[in-house]
Amino acid sequence: MTKNRKVTANPVTIDFRNYGKITIPKGVLVTNETAMGTDDKYNFVDEFDWIDTNYPLVARSLKMDAQNYGINIPKEHITTLKDENI
Repeated sequence: MTKNRKVTANPVTIDFRNYGKITIPKGVLVTNETAMGTDDKYNFVDEFDWIDTNYPLVARSLKMDAQNYGINIPKEHITTLKDENI
């Protein structure tokens, strides 16, 4: 089965809640899923292992906040990987 995947096209630095500036690495999966269904206006980070590596001192709380509140990536920083085998 193949599926197109949306990922960050380059490292993206944003202000996130009380953590200050955080950098999301290139290639992190994003999703358009929201609590109300799919919405193309949003590109939420959908992969969180990079937090353990890049932010070990706050990894537990940052990962929880990223999952609960969402880290929205601007669309100009998103690319689509075509026909990825899953």
